[in-house]
Amino acid sequence: VALLVIFGTRSALFTLPFNENSEQTVRNLFAMAVALTATWGILRLYEALHTTVIVQAVAKSETDLDDQLLPIMRNGFRAIVVALGVIVGLNNAGYDVGAVIAGLGIGGLAFALAAQDTVANFFGGIMLFVQKPFQINDRIKVNGIEGYIRQIGLRSSVIETIAREPILIPNKMFIESAIYRRDAVECYFETSTLYLHRHTTNAKIETLLAELTKISDRHDVIQWIVPIFNAITGTHNEIFIKMGVEGWDRLNEPEISDHYVKLNAARTKLHLEIADILREQDIRLAAPVRTSIHGEEAFYALPKIAMQENLNGSTPTPAVYR
Repeated sequence: VALLVIFGTRSALFTLPFNENSEQTVRNLFAMAVALTATWGILRLYEALHTTVIVQAVAKSETDLDDQLLPIMRNGFRAIVVALGVIVGLNNAGYDVGAVIAGLGIGGLAFALAAQDTVANFFGGIMLFVQKPFQINDRIKVNGIEGYIRQIGLRSSVIETIAREPILIPNKMFIESAIYRRDAVECYFETSTLYLHRHTTNAKIETLLAELTKISDRHDVIQWIVPIFNAITGTHNEIFIKMGVEGWDRLNEPEISDHYVKLNAARTKLHLEIADILREQDIRLAAPVRTSIHGEEAFYALPKIAMQENLNGSTPTPAVYR
């Protein structure tokens, strides 16, 4: 309809007497109007295609990353079409578009040099959408920051920590630093340490180690467990426990809010089992005691071997454990 109005107005105007310059000006204006109207038509056509086809196709995808990319693609396409429409319209109006583009190129170079961080963040965002190293709601760690990725933009992204604190991350950080996908593992590696009384017999230690290895058979969340008699000191015997905890499946375990819930459940089961074993086998843990050294009473705690200064502040004396 807009094109019909333009061409009708053009035909009507040219029935009037114009001098040569005025006629050329009118021709240029109508040529520019046709280019801008065509641009508007292309935008309307894309909007209809975007709503009826593209949005529906993205809604059926399994990942959430497409939902973040969709508005960026929409705005980018509109910006490109508008820019091309303006350039074609100015060219039809008789302006030297080549000189304008050359000037914009020089100005763009100067702008890029002045805004290197912004450009780096932009290309970092492009790489995230192309490579897709993670998905929305994945738990990642980048540059010492750990949390769930909630939003991905062209310039920056949002990571939500376990404490529900949103952190805005520049996208260039994702191409400059290693990215750890914390939940892309079959199991989480956990450790724990027991400090047994220094008089615990070898037979009880062997029994404890054997009983600890059976814990994973009774709990599915604990995939494997490896206890090690790690050290003998003058104050305690050390048992080091390595444990594999089943990874959190975010899609199939919606009742679990985050991975810490699963880790804490595994730790609780482990320590309850250890408490039962220690009671059944009558195994004592090393405990801090109060002892008198050179007439001074002090309190010491495991696992560190505490040191106490004498009354005169001279050479420290090691604590004694019973």
